[in-house]
Amino acid sequence: MLNKTGGGIMIPNLKQSLSKEIFKHYLNNFNKITIISFGRYGIVVLLTLPDNLDYSNEDKFYKQMSPNENYGKIVKSLLIKIQFVNSTKNLELTLGDHTFSCVTEGQIQDETNIQTDIFFKTVNFMQPLCPSIIYAEIIKDYSEKNIILNLLKKADNLPFPIENNIIFNNDIGIIVMEMIHNSNTLFHYIYEKNENIDTIKEDIKKINNSLDQKYINSIKDIDIIKREIQIANNISRYALLKLALETGYNHNDFHKGNILIQQDKTYFKDIEFSPILIDFGRTTKLNLDILNSIKEKIQQKNYIGALAELCKPYNSKLDHTKILNYKYYSWVCGNYDGQILNNSITENDNIMINDLFEKRELAIDENIHNMSKLHDADPNKYPLLPLANNIKNNLYNGMIGGLTKRKIKSRKNKRNKINKRNKNKTNNNKTNKTIPLVKKK
Repeated sequence: MLNKTGGGIMIPNLKQSLSKEIFKHYLNNFNKITIISFGRYGIVVLLTLPDNLDYSNEDKFYKQMSPNENYGKIVKSLLIKIQFVNSTKNLELTLGDHTFSCVTEGQIQDETNIQTDIFFKTVNFMQPLCPSIIYAEIIKDYSEKNIILNLLKKADNLPFPIENNIIFNNDIGIIVMEMIHNSNTLFHYIYEKNENIDTIKEDIKKINNSLDQKYINSIKDIDIIKREIQIANNISRYALLKLALETGYNHNDFHKGNILIQQDKTYFKDIEFSPILIDFGRTTKLNLDILNSIKEKIQQKNYIGALAELCKPYNSKLDHTKILNYKYYSWVCGNYDGQILNNSITENDNIMINDLFEKRELAIDENIHNMSKLHDADPNKYPLLPLANNIKNNLYNGMIGGLTKRKIKSRKNKRNKINKRNKNKTNNNKTNKTIPLVKKK
């Protein structure tokens, strides 16, 4: 079994041994594993516990952090990002038709630092823009690496073969995150909606009379689904803008597999979805001039312009980013000149994004009121919103499991050379390496 250390959300000052046992409990009892996203630098899977599991001993589980009566309930799903680790620069490995690029230990360290920083900068109302990290580890022991491979092989939608020989010369890095709500990637959400549209269109072909009520209802259903797709796209664009506003980061890899659409009625007023960003392996700080321009355009309610600015570092080469394949980002960026294409984003989208900003503020007000009532009824269980610093510090202590903080890198886009920290080291040490999670001071 994997030897984990660290902590978890809703378990302040968690002992490392207890934290290890909790994660092992999830690994030993899951009944479903699904690959929700994969790209050049890793695979993200969803691990789910069965409903009929014995949940009577709550100390064996992680707890939810929600701004309502679900606060403190058991988390039944975990996200795990799996990466192949090798100190050799630009090393690639192929599984079936898919090619992965290996990452270094330093790159995984940077990603955990950035995601932890984003989490704490956006958790004030208990609805952060990214999942909380429960564990982050580089697995070097062969038998434990094999456990992760066997985990992948059990996925119900494995798109490529998993070959045992890939762990002979490569270590495995994992970043484990809590997942509360039912969710789907933006890509799969839109794919399923378009499949529904295609089914309705096939049914329409069987109706000869355009005045038939069934025909009319089918056309209305298509319009409703198209609007749902538009809302999902704009919720995702909203999340990218909020990421810049609240943290100063540019995600830089915002293809539709790295954005989750969750069933959540508490994030926006009168909207049943919320956004979650995942996979921060390419994330960097925005250039200050670009960030200030984004803030100015959002203040002017020019969200289309703000999105174009978000992509400006790539388009104008004013700044270093890691966007590699532009076609996957055109739904945010438009064309190569930084001008938004009419068929990509329209003025109606600008109006919808503005509506989302307003509905988010209304939802926050309601959540503050609801948590205040819950706190009055049970002050030992429910915190007030926004979260006080001591509450956030307890969350932080639980996440890092007592490990030492490390200063996160500065706003400068140039990172320290990721291999510098490994200079003069060898790969002879096969002890698993736990990655400390850090919060920016």
